[in-house]
Amino acid sequence: MKKKGKKGGFGTSGLRPSSASVSRSGQYLTMAGALVASAVAVPGTANAAQQGVQSVPREGGIHRSVQQIDFDIPAGSLISTLQSFEAASSLKVSPKVSLEGIESRGVVGKFTPQQALHKILEGTGLTFVFAGKALVVIDTKKGIGDAVLAGVSVSGNSHKTKVSSAKYTEELKNIPQTVNIIPQELIKSQNITSLRDVVRNIPGITMNAGEGGNYPGDKFNVRGFTAQSDMFVDGVRDIGAYSRDIFNVEQVEVTKGPNSSISGRGSTGGAINMVTKSPRALTLRTANISVGSADQRRIALDANQSLAPIGYDGAAVRLNVVSSQGGVAGNEVIRHKNWGIAPSLAVGLNGPTQFNLGYSRAQQDNIPSYGLSTFNEVPTLDTRKFYGLRSVDFEDVGSSQLNARFNHSFGSFAQLQNQTIRGSSRVSRIVTPVNPATGARSPKSHVFDNSIVSNQTNLNLSFRTGAIAHTVTTGVEYSYEKSKRGSIAMGTPAPAISDIDNPSADADFHPTLTKTYNRRVNSTSLAAYLFESFKIGKYVELNGGARWDSYDPEYVDSASMADTLRAKKSTAVSARGALVIHPSENGSVYASYGTSFNPSSENLTLDGLSAASSLDPEKSRTYEVGSKWDFFKQKLLATVAAFRTEKTNARTPDPDDPSVTILAAKQRVQGFEVGLVGEINSKVALSAGYSNLEGKTVSAPDTTRENQPFTNVPRHSINLWGTVKPTRNLSIGAGARYMDKRLLRKTATSTIHVPSYHTYDAVASYKFNPTVDIQLNIYNLSNKLFYDSGRMWVPAPGRSVTLGTSVKL
Repeated sequence: MKKKGKKGGFGTSGLRPSSASVSRSGQYLTMAGALVASAVAVPGTANAAQQGVQSVPREGGIHRSVQQIDFDIPAGSLISTLQSFEAASSLKVSPKVSLEGIESRGVVGKFTPQQALHKILEGTGLTFVFAGKALVVIDTKKGIGDAVLAGVSVSGNSHKTKVSSAKYTEELKNIPQTVNIIPQELIKSQNITSLRDVVRNIPGITMNAGEGGNYPGDKFNVRGFTAQSDMFVDGVRDIGAYSRDIFNVEQVEVTKGPNSSISGRGSTGGAINMVTKSPRALTLRTANISVGSADQRRIALDANQSLAPIGYDGAAVRLNVVSSQGGVAGNEVIRHKNWGIAPSLAVGLNGPTQFNLGYSRAQQDNIPSYGLSTFNEVPTLDTRKFYGLRSVDFEDVGSSQLNARFNHSFGSFAQLQNQTIRGSSRVSRIVTPVNPATGARSPKSHVFDNSIVSNQTNLNLSFRTGAIAHTVTTGVEYSYEKSKRGSIAMGTPAPAISDIDNPSADADFHPTLTKTYNRRVNSTSLAAYLFESFKIGKYVELNGGARWDSYDPEYVDSASMADTLRAKKSTAVSARGALVIHPSENGSVYASYGTSFNPSSENLTLDGLSAASSLDPEKSRTYEVGSKWDFFKQKLLATVAAFRTEKTNARTPDPDDPSVTILAAKQRVQGFEVGLVGEINSKVALSAGYSNLEGKTVSAPDTTRENQPFTNVPRHSINLWGTVKPTRNLSIGAGARYMDKRLLRKTATSTIHVPSYHTYDAVASYKFNPTVDIQLNIYNLSNKLFYDSGRMWVPAPGRSVTLGTSVKL
């Protein structure tokens, strides 16, 4: 793993001699000297740093040359772009931070090396300094440590964070699709620990709770359509029905609209991807400790260690650990307890070839709640009381993932990525919801064992033909998924509640529990895709492509001793295309089109004995027009988009035989979104969004279903979070959320809605010194009683307070 510097290798030759005979102390002195030189700034450079990039010319001639060079370096990964710069300028480039995943606009024309570097780094949030005659050091403006420990600030460059998938080659501003990214800075600001709370920051997403008898875990609707099978970790599907802790998550990405051309089956309204943390070429160790309402206690460690001090340049290890337990504000019985560990290793971080190996394991031991079970009205009872049984209700969750990633850059022309993931999740639970009309408890149980093995290979190519710059993305994917489903039988019936106004969770009830698996689904997926982007001059860009998918599930029902069944094998081609106009460098206007497909067994829950098993996939399409603009020196991104998503052959009951499912309905969701994210100035940061949705069944064989609105789709939703820094060390912030009423049930005689709500949060943080800060978060300031969804009425937590400290070790 030892790296020897070499021209074009983008190694560390500028920081230490390449000879293996150099002593260890000599290596340290050389590295220290280069780092000190890179940190020296002459008077007047501070303002330049605030502009985004800087160089530091020094008296004595470190770089006195103003000779212009004819550069022809196309846009591409920053690593490959800097490699081309090295070859053209004969300068050595040495990064102090990982450049993996960062894109550059490139540079074309005659410029001095300093001018060319400004253009190459424009919009990346990085800067450069000359640390020697021919040595350029790349760094962040404030240093990576400050960025990672940014406290309650919303990063000014958070909107420039690149989508993790190599299939997206542009920064957010230039992607012709609505994409929301929640970065680590916002997660830290709100001190949130679950995926469920992360996506509350994104308009157009609603939660489901209890539909189909499922536990209210991570079940979301994106733009009105279910995304239960559209959850991803590092771009690989994760269908586990449980609530996810994000202790090892770097950022959360939501891509909206039919997205099968990127992620495969599903993704009608969009997809949610969690990007895990990986090692960086730095040394930073942070411990976060917090306590709060309802006996909340949490400790998390994030330790990243560069291996350069022991002679392995470009190599690093990282360890994330968490232990958490507590209850829910407003309910004395609900409890959660979880722990997790995630070690990882990376090599080649400063070179063209990189390898990352990561593993994570998490475990939960919870007492969950189903609240009240009613489908006909909003509950009049106190839903913050616990109606289950402490001696019976439980939830055990275990999940793990092994991830191996390989990236290689062939220079400015090509980049190759390969990722292999083996993931699994196991869930066992029993809950005993109550019917408030009778007091009877009706136990619900779930047993899920899911696993997936996936391999993805992607190749990006960049080249020019005359005045047109081309970016080609192509690849293949394979995955094998297994899912076992079952239930837990109780030997004796659960006791009813005699006084529904005063339920007791401590009844003396200890039944015999028997776990049984009765269904199994295995599936094999194959895919191949090709996309191309054409940049015609400075103002026009065309992009498009297609993906072919083959999805082949096999179903076994052991309870009925049925023979092995093969559900309908689905093959589909999903397409996408867009026109992007750049009226100026800081903005874009686009029109896009995309499609998706939904096979009957996409969530591995097919009832193989039903007629639905032989149906073709549902098909959807989306039209979207929008615009994205950078303001305040490219620190604030404003977006607006209008869209229409149509499912052209939705599944619906046959009016002649309602037990039979046919593909004959048409569904539609349309609306628009507005968003702001970034910094107004160095003291004020903002993340805000508004969504307007209208969803309904446009037509169906059963005319009584026509023009029926979708359930759990709000017309209006608003998310707002902002922070200000009145002093250098003090940060304060606040947020508000509004969710319009959502349809629960509509009949000829009645219409039931889940009530609208608005809630407020606040934060204050103080940095005592560079290594210690303290943060106070208050959630649901008005102690609002509200519900994420209906049918199983589980209230959101009441007012709560969390006090935490972050310590750099």
